[in-house]
Amino acid sequence: MRKILAFMLVLCMIFAFSACGEEEQTSLAQSTVSSVESKAESTVSSVESKVESVVESKVESTVSSKPEPEVVPNQLEQYKKAGQLTRAIVLDSFKQESFTSSTGTVVRYSIYIPSNYDKSKKYPLVTFLHGAGERGYDNKKQLNNMVWELFDYSIEEMSNAIVIAPQCLEGEQWVDTPWANGNYSTAAVAESDELGGVVELIKWINSNYSTNTKRQYAIGLSMGGFGVWDLIMRHTEMFTAAVPVCGGADPAMASKLKNFPVYTLHGDADPTVPVAGTRAMAQALKDAGNTVYRYDEVPGGQHNVWTHAATSTDAVKWMFSKTKK
Repeated sequence: MRKILAFMLVLCMIFAFSACGEEEQTSLAQSTVSSVESKAESTVSSVESKVESVVESKVESTVSSKPEPEVVPNQLEQYKKAGQLTRAIVLDSFKQESFTSSTGTVVRYSIYIPSNYDKSKKYPLVTFLHGAGERGYDNKKQLNNMVWELFDYSIEEMSNAIVIAPQCLEGEQWVDTPWANGNYSTAAVAESDELGGVVELIKWINSNYSTNTKRQYAIGLSMGGFGVWDLIMRHTEMFTAAVPVCGGADPAMASKLKNFPVYTLHGDADPTVPVAGTRAMAQALKDAGNTVYRYDEVPGGQHNVWTHAATSTDAVKWMFSKTKK
């Protein structure tokens, strides 16, 4: 029916057009063309608007439906939350590697890298120095004391950091001084090859892993306590904060550590390394104007106060709270 009416309308227009004069025909033609052009423009505009609307809708739909990046959990934290974290799990999370210094010293070290390590992020670096009883060649024994407790009691901080634990060779020392003497002079005792190798290792780790150079920490016990003191006295600029436990240092270097955060601990009944050395160093720091050091003297504490340091103090959390400006 619509087609018949349209056909009749066209016939009427043709008849009317033919009945008009030449001027009227021209006018009518121009009017028809204008009408057609106007309708064409309107149609094109409508189509363009619909196309833009469809495209925008598709883009918005695509953006909104894009999945969020997957958050990969830290395995050790997951074990801890589930109550399944064990000493074996922590120690097995370390890999054994070796590094050769510019002087030819081979530094065997164990390294912990977070299971969800992401190169786009920056990780704190912790250097752990063991005691005399863990010296050797197996590159594992250096993890025997304190490491497990550090992770167990400070899992959030430790499991989200890169941790290196170098092993001093049997018969060698981090600092070449008798432990029974307590404190020593850095002017008289040169940096050992072993500790010099550790310094180069730290620099190599910083160059090859995504570490935060504003968060460089050191923890050490006994012989390693001496080592940590030696590191921060000779290379203060490399570190952010340190926790040397039952070690010895050079009080003459306290002025260099005037603004350095250090938390040191010693047992007052230590039969191996005299507590007098740490007392003297703590007093020297105070006299130098250091207001960011802490000293805990453990009443009745024997030599192995590192367990107390890791499990009964906030030393690790305190250390991780420090950041270089």
